[in-house]
Amino acid sequence: MFQAEIQVRNILEVALGLDKDDRLLIIYDRENEKFARPLIEAAKKAVKRLEAIALEDFGSRPFTSLPEALREKILSFSPTASVFMATGKEGEVSFRLELLDLLLNNLEARHVHMPGLDEKIWETGMKVDYEKVAETTLRVYEAVKNAKEIVVKNNYGTDVKAVLGLKWVPDTGLVRKPGDFINLPAGEVYTCPLKVDGVFYAEILGDYFVKYGRLEEPVRFEFEDGYVVAIEASDPKLEEELIKYIFEGPEYSDRAGEFALGTNIFLKEPIGNLLQDEKLPGVHIAVGNPYPEKTGADWSSTVHLDFIALNTDVWVDGEKIMRKGKYLV
Repeated sequence: MFQAEIQVRNILEVALGLDKDDRLLIIYDRENEKFARPLIEAAKKAVKRLEAIALEDFGSRPFTSLPEALREKILSFSPTASVFMATGKEGEVSFRLELLDLLLNNLEARHVHMPGLDEKIWETGMKVDYEKVAETTLRVYEAVKNAKEIVVKNNYGTDVKAVLGLKWVPDTGLVRKPGDFINLPAGEVYTCPLKVDGVFYAEILGDYFVKYGRLEEPVRFEFEDGYVVAIEASDPKLEEELIKYIFEGPEYSDRAGEFALGTNIFLKEPIGNLLQDEKLPGVHIAVGNPYPEKTGADWSSTVHLDFIALNTDVWVDGEKIMRKGKYLV
């Protein structure tokens, strides 16, 4: 029997803190209908006004931009809270960024974002105690919020230094303010680095590279002054795809736009899905969009690609706060 009670509660009650008077929008696709259906049924009892939308009703995917009919549908409903649970397709980052801009900046909805949801996430990361995740996240946030420099190392050879100065954002798993959003599974603190230098070995990749799962051999990314300057992968096809994405993509597709630490202490092992694995205690860096509305960055991009390193040691302004993926704070 398909279990959903804990997961649905985590989304509607814990994450969104729904009120009867909320106007709730649920956006899903057919691949995620199994997860969406119990959420929709519970939402019918939780709020007076509900709109559930299947992406396939608005055209053939991938969507490279937000379909006008979908935009109009969302605007006419004017949600105060929203949930997105749909598989990320190649080329759809710009669509999701447009959607988030509409929901967060135009309508100021409280938003839960779940691209790439799967059975493993549903049975692990969606069943944890998010009130305790929030406690850990805020503790780590206090340790890094004024940091000027963070150094990251691990046994694979990762050795990078990030210079910092912009706003840090705690992703606690709880969204209460209009215009705020979280990813679920949740648990990270992130910022946009001023620059990154060094070598970063990634075991898990984001965007449509999640199809590769956990890599047997990590990909080597070399950073200089905040930009990726070299990529090495044991899989020639993967290396070719990464080179095309990062070096031949839109503006700033090669620039470090996110530096983050995972804070979900209930997650013990990677599952090969970035949506959850980036929340493991460890470090991830992303090129592309720096979420300027959150971090205060003065630039933007239409792509966003995460790289995850595990079993990391982390120093914040010289003080060690993580040893082999375990927090010391």
